[in-house]
Amino acid sequence: MVKGEEFKQYGRATSSPTVIKVKKTINTQGIGKDDFHSAYIQTSLDENIFKFDIHPYQIFDKPLINVNIPAPPTLSDQDIQSYPFLAQCKKNYEERDEKYKEQLELLNAGGKKRSEKEKIAQRGTDVKVDKEGWLVKEGRIRKTWKKRWFILSENTLSYYTAKKNKLKGKMVLDGNQVIRFAKNRTDEHKGCLEIYTPKGSMSVGNDNESTNSGAEEDDSDEDDDTIGRTLFFDVENGDEEERRSWYIALNNKLTLLNYVNVCSASINDQVLEFFNIIHKQKVFQCKFKQTEDLMAIKEPLKYHENLQTLILKNNPTTLNLNVLCESLSLNRSVTKLDLSNNNLANIEALYPIVQNNKSLMYINLSHNRLDDNAVIGLSKALPNTGSRRLFEIDLSYNKIGNDGIKAFITSLASLQGTIYIQNLLLHRNKISNEGAQIIAENLSKFPELITLDIGRNNISNEGAKALSDAIVKNNKKTNNIKSVNLENNAIGFEGTSELSKLLEKGILDELIFGGNRIGINGLQCLAKTGKHAFPELEIISK
Repeated sequence: MVKGEEFKQYGRATSSPTVIKVKKTINTQGIGKDDFHSAYIQTSLDENIFKFDIHPYQIFDKPLINVNIPAPPTLSDQDIQSYPFLAQCKKNYEERDEKYKEQLELLNAGGKKRSEKEKIAQRGTDVKVDKEGWLVKEGRIRKTWKKRWFILSENTLSYYTAKKNKLKGKMVLDGNQVIRFAKNRTDEHKGCLEIYTPKGSMSVGNDNESTNSGAEEDDSDEDDDTIGRTLFFDVENGDEEERRSWYIALNNKLTLLNYVNVCSASINDQVLEFFNIIHKQKVFQCKFKQTEDLMAIKEPLKYHENLQTLILKNNPTTLNLNVLCESLSLNRSVTKLDLSNNNLANIEALYPIVQNNKSLMYINLSHNRLDDNAVIGLSKALPNTGSRRLFEIDLSYNKIGNDGIKAFITSLASLQGTIYIQNLLLHRNKISNEGAQIIAENLSKFPELITLDIGRNNISNEGAKALSDAIVKNNKKTNNIKSVNLENNAIGFEGTSELSKLLEKGILDELIFGGNRIGINGLQCLAKTGKHAFPELEIISK
């Protein structure tokens, strides 16, 4: 339990430097004048941690008192319940902060209150702009198209007569709007963008100060009825790439706002981070808290142009493979996909992605529950068209037997004109000598293979000998395989004797072989290769 005194000390250290008193009564009409004075007074806060007076303009210009700020105490749910005044303090702080912003606006404007139109224009320069540019917009009454400068920032889509000049209107986005292409139009703007505002959503509005005939009718929203309100806008000259870019930006914004509304009590910070750096993020890893997390990234993932590695491992109860594959069917940037440890048994939704997504090079399906039927289906879906490219699937730690291995290996071997592998990862499955012999028979068809991992299976001497002969024969042509993992199988002395030749002849750089049934003779056989130290031999000799 965090003690109250800790909060008090933390409040004094972090908040006291900003506590001030104003020497004279403030006249809002004269805030910006030279006769305004103030002084900083550091006070003790006690339980009113965040209670302080008004910010003078000078607080942003003068350095404050140097204070060594301690790390804030850790707040658990129990702590917050034990100190209900903290919630009230936070609320008071936020209310005061809004007042300070208003006063600061007055100071910057020399005591003159700004219009709502000016505030929005200024906000466009203060906040992060997600996207901006010239578009044409259809008027609401006359239906004429006029050129406007659009700005998408925070939760507002605003449009101006010129770059950050006269505000003509805005749409406040709340996540309930729908962005789509207007394919039902029959005019020259067929396929333009439209935002439909359903019932109950916030309004499309403007700040026109005049209602005479000189007011522009394309921005006229004199009534408050917004049910069914649709905003049509389009790019100039029918630029499809720019139209698509605006669609993606707006779709991402609406998706994020909807996610925040739906999951306000359990927002996943990793999902928010995905949206915050969506334009430059190359690697994204997420542990889903709820199914809504995946739904939130579903649409942005479709059109993400920079993401290369997508890591969604350890989501056994929240990963919906159908939803994910719907996004991956359109994505053209992801090259590595990690779906390990998700308790997957049925992966039919993944088959079209494997076959048609030309950007994917590596899929991690380890630590799941894939059996022979799943792998047979996967084998049939391996890509068979396009330019030759690297394509690997990690099937370690599953329930794949000889039938599944046969289908997978023979399919890979037959598609070497389209795909190739450097690592064959089949660790801890149900592979016996029959499966090992199938691998051995096809090794020559994998000229780029470097690593072969079939440890923790049920391979004995017969399978080991077949693999050893195939590796020797294969490396005479390509000299490519450098690492073999056969640990924790059922290999005895005879198989060990065959495999030791791979080390003796310098064919392999690494042979991982622990946990087999090699005995003393097998250890001596390996020791003669001179490649590794075997402390077991020293113990036995003693």
